[in-house]
Amino acid sequence: MAKRKKYKRKAGGSALNGLQEVFPKVMEIVDADEPLLTEVTNGDVRRGEQKDHRICPLAVSCKRTTHADGIWIGLSRAYVINGSTATRYRITQGTRGEIVSFDKGARFEVGFYMLSVPNKASGRGGRIPENRTGPKKKAHRQFRHWTTGVRTVLGKYIPPQVFK
Repeated sequence: MAKRKKYKRKAGGSALNGLQEVFPKVMEIVDADEPLLTEVTNGDVRRGEQKDHRICPLAVSCKRTTHADGIWIGLSRAYVINGSTATRYRITQGTRGEIVSFDKGARFEVGFYMLSVPNKASGRGGRIPENRTGPKKKAHRQFRHWTTGVRTVLGKYIPPQVFK
């Protein structure tokens, strides 16, 4: 039997490739050192567009607050682009709910929103073990809910259709 090839994933590779499609000058992604607090105003809400990563009210507010070259807001991560560096933030659950509601047609609420520092455990990529030891565990199929009708995921990944 032929041996399997051992693949090593480049940390941040897929996120970096996805960001480079929108912001070609970005060469690296770094994690934020401290949280970002931004205030979404009525002007930000008026300028914001639904299902657009770069022009949603939160992105407009972050760009105004940080004076960045560009912003990319997803459902779980946010990237603040300055020159060739993208700084990664984590979207909190409350902020994510507001983004989903806005993408589905509700009004984005005016107020203060926090982009958190990413967890160290949720690093970009990580290592894939080359040699596994011990018995193989059976993978249990677990139901996963996919929120539809909102902005896409970085890298143009479209979730499989659960229901037809």
